[in-house]
Amino acid sequence: MVKKMVVGFLLVLFSCVVQSEEEWTLKKEENGIKVFTKQIEDSNFNAFRAETVVDATLSTLMAVHADVEYVNEWLKDCSESKLLTEFDPNGYAVYFKTDSPWPVKDRDYTLRYKIEQDPKDYTLTIHFTAEVGLMPESDDCVRITVLDGFWEMKPLAAGGVNVIYQVSTDPGGGVPAWLANSFVIDQPFHSLTKLHERVKMEKYQGKTFKFVKEPKVSTD
Repeated sequence: MVKKMVVGFLLVLFSCVVQSEEEWTLKKEENGIKVFTKQIEDSNFNAFRAETVVDATLSTLMAVHADVEYVNEWLKDCSESKLLTEFDPNGYAVYFKTDSPWPVKDRDYTLRYKIEQDPKDYTLTIHFTAEVGLMPESDDCVRITVLDGFWEMKPLAAGGVNVIYQVSTDPGGGVPAWLANSFVIDQPFHSLTKLHERVKMEKYQGKTFKFVKEPKVSTD
């Protein structure tokens, strides 16, 4: 009897996990980039999850992300990006300002980052979450205080890196959900499109980091 109850519980749990994964809905697939969305729990806003394969090494991708002052050149709608604390994989902070279409007020936010790498499959993950109090608020912007996400970069045996970019946020300031949700497809799509171009820049080639290990190249 107990065994049947345990099996039943595991089946229900597995079903919940599958249903959770199925909540992501494919909204756009073009040029090797897929963008999925789903509604955030207890919110009217949608989260996004974008995925693509980038022809680059982990170190090159990390170099692009570590070049904080120039993130605004490839992250869509970002007009300013600034490192607030010393760059450290165990925790560093960044200020962002984003452009919003009239008559919506521009947004800004401060994020705390942490970088981790799986020792088995070499997956490099950059976690980020909004952290208040790192920088005074400006009258020119609405400060976003709810934002969580990650960049996941997994090297593939066939070459290249599978990149996942996921974000959930509440833009605050009374922005209608329909308007905010209209940006969660174009923003990640254009950002990943720019990332494909960005990794080819000369200044990111040959960069190395003590905390980034590259997978061994097969000689077979």
